[in-house]
Amino acid sequence: MRTGIAGGGGWKIINSPLVSLNAEVGFQQTFVDYRLLITKEDEQFSEGTSSIEFVWNISGSVKFKQTVECFVPFETVDDWRANSESSLSVKVSDIIWATIGYVHKSDQGAPKGIKKNDRETYLGISLEF
Repeated sequence: MRTGIAGGGGWKIINSPLVSLNAEVGFQQTFVDYRLLITKEDEQFSEGTSSIEFVWNISGSVKFKQTVECFVPFETVDDWRANSESSLSVKVSDIIWATIGYVHKSDQGAPKGIKKNDRETYLGISLEF
């Protein structure tokens, strides 16, 4: 289990009705609880964070979103983590969207016996007001 307390700043690089591009950088104190693993002690560390988000409003009822996040610990920079998420959303009603997405997570400092890369595909419903 990983918990982070973070702060930072963000920028709207492009903000149009068709396309938006946002970037963030920051600092995070991370707490990791390995209670299910005997191979590693719990830990906490400071790390730099960054993310970029691209949204393309293909039409009034379809949008594509790509997000990439990166986390780099200050003490061990080769122990970085990254997450990438791609999704396609379709408007079902005035406030309901159906979304299908793909997530790829990479952890270069994963404990022994844990895969460095993890993938998931999801289907979800969201409300937007």
